[in-house]
Amino acid sequence: MKAGDIVLTKIPQDNQQKIRPVLILKVLPKYNDYLVCAVSSQLH
Repeated sequence: MKAGDIVLTKIPQDNQQKIRPVLILKVLPKYNDYLVCAVSSQLH
């Protein structure tokens, strides 16, 4: 995975985990982690 990819991941929501799409903004290799932004169809 690299910056700019859209992937599906589990996101905690209402005491359960749901699979949601996220955009990978940056790979953080020092921590072996990703900075992501949730993708939504909601405009407000």
